[in-house]
Amino acid sequence: MTKLLLSVDTSTPRGSVALVSDTRVVGEICLDVKHRPHSDYLLRHAQFLLQESGATLADLTGLCVVNGPGSFTGLRVGLATIQGLSQSLGLPVYQVSSLLVIGFMYGNAPCAQYSLIDARKRELYGGVLHWRGNRPDMEQMFVLSPSSICEHINRWYSSQKVVLVGSGAELYRELFLRECDAELYFGGIGSHLPAAACAAQMLLQWPDMFHPVKGHEINALYVRPSDAELQQYAGQSD
Repeated sequence: MTKLLLSVDTSTPRGSVALVSDTRVVGEICLDVKHRPHSDYLLRHAQFLLQESGATLADLTGLCVVNGPGSFTGLRVGLATIQGLSQSLGLPVYQVSSLLVIGFMYGNAPCAQYSLIDARKRELYGGVLHWRGNRPDMEQMFVLSPSSICEHINRWYSSQKVVLVGSGAELYRELFLRECDAELYFGGIGSHLPAAACAAQMLLQWPDMFHPVKGHEINALYVRPSDAELQQYAGQSD
């Protein structure tokens, strides 16, 4: 049976929607929405891809969503949209980390690979990835200052080759080059931000890595608490 997935990424301002089969990327729409909410276009672009490909919602066999880390507001929009579709269509949902997608977009690296996304507040969302048996494996996930990431690299990979990929790597490129003792390599523009099509391609290529869940079981990978939660913690400690 041919698989057809609708995939959504709203973890960064450059949102994307893709329609992917087990043989090809049918179509993908990417749009920088710094001044617009993802909710303005998400379902409209999904409907456009289905219409132009000659498919319908009934042809979908599953849904894929990038579940973070990333923009709290963006993630909520994407996850809520996929949750609604899952419940109305009775389709399974597959969740893929934005950091894992970025690592996949760069490709197989024979050394430690740091996926880094701007988390604002002078911090980066990050994950350390290794390719094992020709497949990516995310060992840990964190939110740290760029200097703390340099300390982590120097502690574990001093004088070794390390690949830095993602928008966060480019944002603090000069700092990494100055403070890291490792032999650094940087990913190109093609792996700066996660893409919905690549998320779907990952789960089609390695289905055993991602377990299907129902719509109400979707969980966002926020990595750090929201501002509202931080204020609540501060109030409890007073």
